[in-house]
Amino acid sequence: MNSLRFVVLGGCCLGLPAVQAISLFDTAPRVGLPESYPVRWTLSLGVGYDDNVNTINRSSKYHKGSWFVDYALGSSYSDQDSMTSLAYQARLGGSLYTQNEGSSRKDNALDNSELAVDLTHRFDSTLTYTTRNSISYRDETNYSLALSAVDLDGTVFTCVSSHSLAKAWDPRWSSTTTFRYNGVFYSDMERPSYDNRQYFNLSQAVSFRENTRTSYIGTVRGQIVEREWGNDNKSLYLTGGVDYSLSPVSSCNVTLGAQLKVQSGSDNMWTPTVNMGYNRTVAGRMNINAYVAYSNESVGTYYYHSNYASNMCWRLGVRVTQPITHVLSLHYGISAVSSRYGDSGTETAPAYTDKTYRLDAGLTLRHTSNISSHVSYSFTDARRPRNGWNYVRSIWKYSLKYTF
Repeated sequence: MNSLRFVVLGGCCLGLPAVQAISLFDTAPRVGLPESYPVRWTLSLGVGYDDNVNTINRSSKYHKGSWFVDYALGSSYSDQDSMTSLAYQARLGGSLYTQNEGSSRKDNALDNSELAVDLTHRFDSTLTYTTRNSISYRDETNYSLALSAVDLDGTVFTCVSSHSLAKAWDPRWSSTTTFRYNGVFYSDMERPSYDNRQYFNLSQAVSFRENTRTSYIGTVRGQIVEREWGNDNKSLYLTGGVDYSLSPVSSCNVTLGAQLKVQSGSDNMWTPTVNMGYNRTVAGRMNINAYVAYSNESVGTYYYHSNYASNMCWRLGVRVTQPITHVLSLHYGISAVSSRYGDSGTETAPAYTDKTYRLDAGLTLRHTSNISSHVSYSFTDARRPRNGWNYVRSIWKYSLKYTF
């Protein structure tokens, strides 16, 4: 009851943008109008090599590489009209390794499945309801999710459900109420559930539209984090930001504020919070998405009977898609996470910093309107002073895709 009261009080004062981002790549406003298209199906088959399937130091006797085959069946749909918009994306797939993928894993088969559904309904010209929902079951860490782990810890079930009600009071002023739930649950067969957790967020926002290009937003958000292991915590966020359209094809967002984090056994902490994003989307030319985020997260804060009250975490990412010819395109990107753990309250759990860097690059060749090939490479450098499990990892893959 006390936790619920904290969220209600923290969420009913001011505001949040119309939709909270599912990924940090969605921080900046979307560019352009969504398109309608009928149901599309995609079949893909790939083969590759992973030179560090256990994600451990190369000096370890358990270090090994493995060939793998991955497969997926995908489906997508989009129906956009003046009153109700509906879109979904689904993928059912996995990978088969010649070696076990993880040191505690006994199965060579990995899952890689996901479902995402977005719905927007406009009751009239001033009142809009938006919901964004996704569930996934996969082993690869998504660093653009602020709730994701900083390491590859096993197969993870992640779910997100966001519901927003936006009201325009006049041509300049509007407000938005948002409830969002996130859940992160590890497979107990492969890893102890030390980092299983749930997030409950309630937000209220007020937005002032200065002109067609610029809007200012004030936000109050309350958050409860419930952990299966370790201490639960609550946070109150007070932020102000600006959305700005740089051009018809690009936009940016800058949000700054303060976060109050409350956790049993630790002092209350006021810390800064930062979110910045940039989007450039234009058909047939270079597209860019980028984000920078900084906050006191609640990821990985339990470790061998010790609880860290502070996880000051920087996350940044950039991804670029660039056509080379009308049938050949290049994509590349980088993501980085730096987590500073502190305030454990015990000498056996000293402060430390985890760092992860990941580079991705690839080429896509369109053979026909339905068939395409893709060659990709990724490199990960992870530094773990807490347990000494530093590692580097390279993955090469070729895949063939058929769309109908």
